[in-house]
Amino acid sequence: MSRKNVLLKSLILCISFSDASRCQTAQPAGELRIHAFPTQIGAVANRTFKDDKGRISKEIFYTLKNFAKPPYTEAMLDVQSIVIYTYDDRGLKIKSEHYDKSMNLLHRWETKYDDNKGRREIKYTSEGIRTYEIRYVERRSVSHLYYDDSGKNLVGIRGLLPQDIDLPFGWGEPVNGLSCGIAHTKVKSATDDSTVDAIYVNVKNIGLKDVVIEKIEAAEIELRDRSGAIVKETAEYLSNKQDSLQKYRQSYGQLVKPGESGHIYPAYELRVRYGNLAPGQYSIRVRQPIGVMGISLLSSAIHFEVKR
Repeated sequence: MSRKNVLLKSLILCISFSDASRCQTAQPAGELRIHAFPTQIGAVANRTFKDDKGRISKEIFYTLKNFAKPPYTEAMLDVQSIVIYTYDDRGLKIKSEHYDKSMNLLHRWETKYDDNKGRREIKYTSEGIRTYEIRYVERRSVSHLYYDDSGKNLVGIRGLLPQDIDLPFGWGEPVNGLSCGIAHTKVKSATDDSTVDAIYVNVKNIGLKDVVIEKIEAAEIELRDRSGAIVKETAEYLSNKQDSLQKYRQSYGQLVKPGESGHIYPAYELRVRYGNLAPGQYSIRVRQPIGVMGISLLSSAIHFEVKR
């Protein structure tokens, strides 16, 4: 091949990338794309590797070694994360494993397909605990499911209500076509990196009309100890009557169509209202106001244990 043809082929490879990226290499070692600006996760470049069937088998994402202004060069790059993909005999992607720069597994996604052009993408921790699931009908996501720290119990539902799984303690009595369901889980605190007891609140629409929930008022929480006595809120909370996270609280899924659910985020961290709970058995229920409709939804009571 003449030198002119080689240069022309290289130019075509570069042009095939988006305008926001530019081609750095197109070699068997992988194709590097350097972006004009960092992505939301701070990546400024990625390198893709393909198998003998032309499928992407691995991607390496890069951040900058030091603060620098564009245009970026390969010498400025530092590995941020690595993703390895697995395919089945039909050529469908069934797994992606996400590693840090030292090849420590961070998490993995598994994809399961059904016969009706639907699929489920399930996220697992490095220890194999299910945390999150997205369900699709063809190419459209219809349900987002969030699981507790055991990976067994559903705590949050956004979108279409699934038929095969539900909140472990069910839902409270409906009011004007809406019903409230809660679940206890452990979450990383929104104020620091500690793990805290929290309550997820879900609102489902079993009525006939769409409901838009734009503003969330603070829930009333009734917490009882093993003997059935009310656990009192701390003096600090009582002086403010509102936790510090309330200003950020919203319905994750503001438009709730019939047959759908939205959950309230951030979750209600019990430490904010009650301090550090003593080990033992507790029961809790929530009354969640829905100001846009002038109603208040009462959940069913659930039981949970605080361990040492």
